[in-house]
Amino acid sequence: MQDEAPVLLYLDFDGVLHPYEDEDHRFDISEHVLFQFTPLFEAQIEPSPRMKIVALFYLSPGLLRRVIGATWDQEAHSYHVPEENRQRPISRYEQIAADVAWRKPSAWFALDDDFKEWPGDQYHHLGWYRMMIGFNEPRVQHALQVWLDSL
Repeated sequence: MQDEAPVLLYLDFDGVLHPYEDEDHRFDISEHVLFQFTPLFEAQIEPSPRMKIVALFYLSPGLLRRVIGATWDQEAHSYHVPEENRQRPISRYEQIAADVAWRKPSAWFALDDDFKEWPGDQYHHLGWYRMMIGFNEPRVQHALQVWLDSL
């Protein structure tokens, strides 16, 4: 039997699983705030065991069992973008789009606080967060739930 194409959630955690100000305050996040929305997020995705996560490996054990990799390929020291695009900075959308083209999921969605340079016709794949609110934002929880219910 042929393996079924994966269902992927591209998960950013700064500004999603905890509030985040900006790059200058990156290391000022207190321990009690770091990953504070993880239990809420885990509860929402629990009924969808088929969904896998593409994210860095700094997540809770409950989420780590779903992680299948990251958009950054540690062995190749690059994103899954064509060679000619590796010499320039690429947007978060380009990172995800390249990974989608490489992994070929049957469905995908991204939770991210970076919406810059996302093409308008791809917004249906994005749950965009205001970085100071994170996953506690009801409109994005709803967008994720709508996507999960469509699987």
